[in-house]
Order: sequence, then structure tokens, then C-alpha cells
Amino acid sequence: NPIADVATFEDGPTVVIDLAPVFFDVDIATNGDVLAYAVTSNSNPTLFSSVTLSGTTLSFDLAPDQNGIAVIQVTATD
Repeated sequence: NPIADVATFEDGPTVVIDLAPVFFDVDIATNGDVLAYAVTSNSNPTLFSSVTLSGTTLSFDLAPDQNGIAVIQVTATD
């Protein structure tokens, strides 16, 4: 499932996205596999002071006085 576009204000609060409903792997239900998530690309890193993954939570903090568009790609592997 794709993640919907996110719009926020310049200097806005931390943005948090739950990745659990985005990725699916049938093996998780049948043999206990777990997914490992990684940010594999960020088209505009100057927009963010940090981009972090913790479990199934993607969070990014906006850099001060920045504006623009970024595409962040997240992959999941088992």
C-alpha cells in the first residue's frame, strides 16, 4: 500500500507515519518472519534535520526555515 502524500507547514512539528499497514509479508503469519525497514533514499535531505525509523514508525523532523518537496523511499525486507 502506498503512503499518502504528506503536507506540513514550514518549521512544523515532527511528522510520524506508521508503516505497519503499508507493508505485508505472508511469511510473518506462517513462520514468524519479521520485516526490517530502511530509508533507502531521500530526494531532498536539506528539508529535514532528521529522518528516523524505530520499529514500524517513520519520523522526520523538519529543518528550520526550509521548504520544498521531497520523496522518501522506504523498503522492507525479511
